[in-house]
Amino acid sequence: MKDVVGLVDEIIAGKGYVLIPELLSPTEAQEARSLVLELAEKEKPLGKVLLDDQRERIYGLLYKGKIFELMVQHPTVIEVIETIVGKDMFKESGQEIGTDKTSLSS
Repeated sequence: MKDVVGLVDEIIAGKGYVLIPELLSPTEAQEARSLVLELAEKEKPLGKVLLDDQRERIYGLLYKGKIFELMVQHPTVIEVIETIVGKDMFKESGQEIGTDKTSLSS
């Protein structure tokens, strides 16, 4: 896995995002993909999927499946975020993200 400094540099000075291949196991990746496709089909008729050009966007994934919580609770993701915004950012915002892969709370 890339070092955190390299990830942060790519976010800030590069493309603005990074890929972390080891973030999910193949099974978790398939679970996330299946859930996104399922949500898109359910939410599209309700107008909850934003369509722009060639993309469909579903907002609020974090609250629509445990697998999405696990993504943001990964220690590497948290370390990258803390490096960019500071370690005390989550406490100041009223959001606490546990690194024990349990859940988000506010």
